[in-house]
Amino acid sequence: MSSTIINYKTLAWYQIAGGVIGIFAWIMALISTESISGIVLFMLIIMISLYIFSIYAGQTLLSNHSKGLKLSLLNQALQIIHFAAAGYAFKYISGIGFTIGIDLTKDVLFKFNFELSSMILNINYEKYTATLSFNVIAIYLLLYITRLQNQVQTKIPNYTK
Repeated sequence: MSSTIINYKTLAWYQIAGGVIGIFAWIMALISTESISGIVLFMLIIMISLYIFSIYAGQTLLSNHSKGLKLSLLNQALQIIHFAAAGYAFKYISGIGFTIGIDLTKDVLFKFNFELSSMILNINYEKYTATLSFNVIAIYLLLYITRLQNQVQTKIPNYTK
């Protein structure tokens, strides 16, 4: 088995596992929730959809390398930037996340975090929080997927991104 095939499979199973862990974490959180309002339900659907997308990207990569790489690239791109400002926040990690960021809420604090499949989606909440962080692992995987795409493009002359 070539190392490229192993790379595809490793990346695919990483995305599948990240999505499954994320969905499992949200199910556990929902079990302890007493009631869910309309906007919370809408946000929950978005969050779970991102984890389902991660699973789909991984499954597609196992069977169709070119399409799977495109989906994987998008999946990792969504995980790079995390922010919170003016009551809005977004963080999506499917798999492993190592983030480097800055928290400007009360003072200038540099933060480093290690996380496993986590997500934050806030609308009109914690208005005075101001943070910005970058997921180093997602950046690495984005570059790695780009390299795999270039390998596919080199091997298949008519391949289009």
